[in-house]
Amino acid sequence: MELKYNISSFTAEEFSEFMQKYHNQKLQEDIYYFHYSDAYTYHASDLYKSTCRFIVAYTKKLILGIAKVAVFDLQNDHISISYLSVHKDYQNKGICKKLTDETVKVVKEFNIPLGTSEYSVLGWKYLRKSLLASCEKYQVTFLDNIVGFPGKNGLDEEFYALRDESKQIFLEKHPEKKDYYIW
Repeated sequence: MELKYNISSFTAEEFSEFMQKYHNQKLQEDIYYFHYSDAYTYHASDLYKSTCRFIVAYTKKLILGIAKVAVFDLQNDHISISYLSVHKDYQNKGICKKLTDETVKVVKEFNIPLGTSEYSVLGWKYLRKSLLASCEKYQVTFLDNIVGFPGKNGLDEEFYALRDESKQIFLEKHPEKKDYYIW
């Protein structure tokens, strides 16, 4: 049976109100990388507040996935995905791909490039492919990044191998950054 769900985009204020419908769901336990403080922007810049969007996949009873984008850099040169994460019990059901597609559509409205924070191992292995495809599909300039933290599995051989691989790919695309510190 196919899982039926909606995907919507919310400002931080709208998302804060939306979350109240799901007060019984333990989002921080269900959705890796999500934190409740993400929805509160009391001390954020006006630029961040005006660009912050939560793209949410949900049913009437459950939030299945959340992506967060915003302009974090005051130079306003790109909008960045902080995270895009799917409920631990609903992974491998196509939600990430649809959530990625919708996230890129939302970013296109800002008419500036899309960037990412540093990838986790799982983000590099699975999310990056969807981001590259969605950005090409919707003609959004994509500023790729490197694997910067291990994610769920901790520091292991796979993390170090993907970190090195991602650095090599990054520097091939951006040779002008060869003197920058990329750990």
